[in-house]
Amino acid sequence: MLEVDYSREYERKWQIAPQFASRPCRVNVRIRRAKVSDAQHMLEMHQRLSQESVFFRYLRGHLPTLEELQEICSLDEKDGFVLIASIEEPEEKVVGISYFCVEPQNPASAEPAILVEDDYQGCGLGKRLFKKLAQHAHNFGVSEFVCYAHPANHRVFRMIERSGMRFERKYFQGMKEIRVLFNPIQ
Repeated sequence: MLEVDYSREYERKWQIAPQFASRPCRVNVRIRRAKVSDAQHMLEMHQRLSQESVFFRYLRGHLPTLEELQEICSLDEKDGFVLIASIEEPEEKVVGISYFCVEPQNPASAEPAILVEDDYQGCGLGKRLFKKLAQHAHNFGVSEFVCYAHPANHRVFRMIERSGMRFERKYFQGMKEIRVLFNPIQ
């Protein structure tokens, strides 16, 4: 069950029920725009991921470096946008990341990336991050996301299907190309 609390322009709080019983039944999740200072927390989240989550996000076992995450957080609005989902435990802990990078040759198109820590997958957090990211992209003049996913990454396909947005998918060089059209945003 998700509760929405509009506390700032880029910030929302939700209650989610994590997937595994070892976690509390409900936890408050805060979604906000990322800052460069969040890169260390993002790196720590990556270190808690399963090999499967790392593979499906990066299509290899490589984790990004702190410098790469700082670069992502430094995107200016004409090049992209970054959101994080975090919990307080007692310090802030990042449990989800979403961002898009605008394609330089086609500013109406962007490539999104969504990553949710394993314990918080299956709760709707990825879908919330994805829809919020699409709203921001639309505000910056982007009308579609184009992403490539491993054909066995059923979670990303379900997330997009459940987002309520129009999409098309086809095979492209052994991967699934997914084109998400979000005009108008729902």
